[in-house]
Amino acid sequence: MRLPNIQKILRQDVSEAPDWILKVIGPINGFFEEVYAGLNRNITLRENIACNVADVQFSTSSSYPSAFTTFTLPSKLRTVPEGVLILKISEKADNMTLIADPVSLQWSPVEGGVRIDMVNGLAVSKTYNMRVLIV
Repeated sequence: MRLPNIQKILRQDVSEAPDWILKVIGPINGFFEEVYAGLNRNITLRENIACNVADVQFSTSSSYPSAFTTFTLPSKLRTVPEGVLILKISEKADNMTLIADPVSLQWSPVEGGVRIDMVNGLAVSKTYNMRVLIV
């Protein structure tokens, strides 16, 4: 769908209207501009979709993956979260170490957030920085 070319109402467009129309046109044009900007490829997750982005640092133990220490991330969603997606994960090290294996997580909803039950595909005895999207 293409956006219309008309982005605002000008006074000359309603020349027959009384002068008080200017008080109405101002807020309408402000609304039009915000909606147009949002729909013109500027929709963002944090501003337009019910979600939270959370950053966490955690470590795997020497007995990973058979033992994983669960942790909870807060969520400010008004509903029970429906999904948790990994946006970014990296090993905390002096140099950026690539993670070669596919990484996924298992999670459960808890009151006030989500509990991360397992992150699969990591190495033993390492510390990671992870950013997730809670939707």
